[in-house]
Amino acid sequence: MLSSGLQPVVSLLAYWIHGYAFAFGDQERIIGSKNFFTFGNVNFSHFFFNYARCAIITTIVSGAITQKTEPIGYIISSYILAGFVYPIVSRSFWHQSGLFNINLPMFPIQDYAGSGVVFLVGGTAALIASFVTNARAVRYTTPTINQSYSLPLAVLGAFMQIIGSLGFVVGAQGHITESGDGQLASLAVVNTLLSTGSAGLYGLFFLRMRRDTYSIPRLINSALTGMVAVCAGANKYLPALAVMCGASASLLYMALEHLCTVTKIDDPTDTIAKHEEGKHLIGFLEKWLQKSLGLELELGLLSVEQGHQFAMQGLGRTCTPAQS
Repeated sequence: MLSSGLQPVVSLLAYWIHGYAFAFGDQERIIGSKNFFTFGNVNFSHFFFNYARCAIITTIVSGAITQKTEPIGYIISSYILAGFVYPIVSRSFWHQSGLFNINLPMFPIQDYAGSGVVFLVGGTAALIASFVTNARAVRYTTPTINQSYSLPLAVLGAFMQIIGSLGFVVGAQGHITESGDGQLASLAVVNTLLSTGSAGLYGLFFLRMRRDTYSIPRLINSALTGMVAVCAGANKYLPALAVMCGASASLLYMALEHLCTVTKIDDPTDTIAKHEEGKHLIGFLEKWLQKSLGLELELGLLSVEQGHQFAMQGLGRTCTPAQS
């Protein structure tokens, strides 16, 4: 609870003091040098929308380190991400002189609403944070985890996030009154919903094929992965392509979730798998781990019991030296 209060305060101050200036200060440099403390000619709607993007990154990271760090950890990570990391990356893609701006001929990259600038950056930072903080002591030693977990609240939160993403993709356009804006905004909304729904259904389908079971958390996490993946081109994709985007995103989610489990990267909310975006990838990663680390890995299954309690079957995985 404390982290949820610290993040918006710290990230807003960092972005207001110098983050926005670094990102969109009017200079032909790697980072801007104007508009500190929002002084000067600042479009405050532009500031607010980009702060909202910035706050998403800090939230992603906090999900990966929840229950694993002191409040000072949330403060430091939020300030660094909001004051330095996001501003530099967002300038590279969304500033008119950015290295990867789509209007420049050198390295043009399409990222309409932040699949890479927001979610991939957040997922990568979450992965690094998970390595630094290590796993919770009870994560791999107790057969039952998260006793207070509320599945109805998780579903409600997921729907709130999906609804919020619609404003996210519409607002990414920056205006809504010019000719053709309504059609483009509508296309972005439809593509977002199609990718989200497709990823959720395919996630359940793949889980059924692999473990002969169904899981509401898998449906939620897969759907959110599809929502994240389509943001880069939601304003340009054909609807059929958005469906394919969701299906492929659910495969990547399963692969990365499996990898985090194998390597015992403690990610309480599957943050890394959802934002860092089948079988062949999983097999390749397992072989690489065995060859590089000399380990034989035995996996268990994660299932949901009645009463909305998670139980780990065989979660006490063993990592023994590979036989020569």
